[in-house]
Amino acid sequence: MTRFEEIGVEMQQNSRSREEADRRFKRSCDICCYTGRHLSCDRCAIDCAHSDKILILEISKPRRAGQSGGRYRPRV
Repeated sequence: MTRFEEIGVEMQQNSRSREEADRRFKRSCDICCYTGRHLSCDRCAIDCAHSDKILILEISKPRRAGQSGGRYRPRV
């Protein structure tokens, strides 16, 4: 993993919202493409970290009252 990827992964991990994670991911991709880094998108650690972060944010997103959430029901 390159230093560039290490920084990008850290930025993904520190994102507090989906919008922030998306914005940081897009910026990392732009930097990679336009500065000639030529990292393989299929093996990009930032892409993997971004996918993980989005999944974590979706799972931890608070549910609104009345919204069905599958099998999970908090104890009252």
